[in-house]
Amino acid sequence: MHSRMVTGPVYAKLLADLLHGAVQRFEAEHGMIQPADDELDPLEIVRQSIDGFDRRLDRESKRIRGTTKRV
Repeated sequence: MHSRMVTGPVYAKLLADLLHGAVQRFEAEHGMIQPADDELDPLEIVRQSIDGFDRRLDRESKRIRGTTKRV
């Protein structure tokens, strides 16, 4: 995953403060967020961060395959 944001210094600082507060609230409710290992694939980080991600993905894949007509 790669994204680029272009903004001015004032808005960058506001965004940084907003993200910092969001992370603090999340950690207060759910516990510490583990640092990302540089060797991990970004999608793997998402998988590890969402409880039941693989089960949801399997269920959605089955649903899509069930509604797709094969020719």
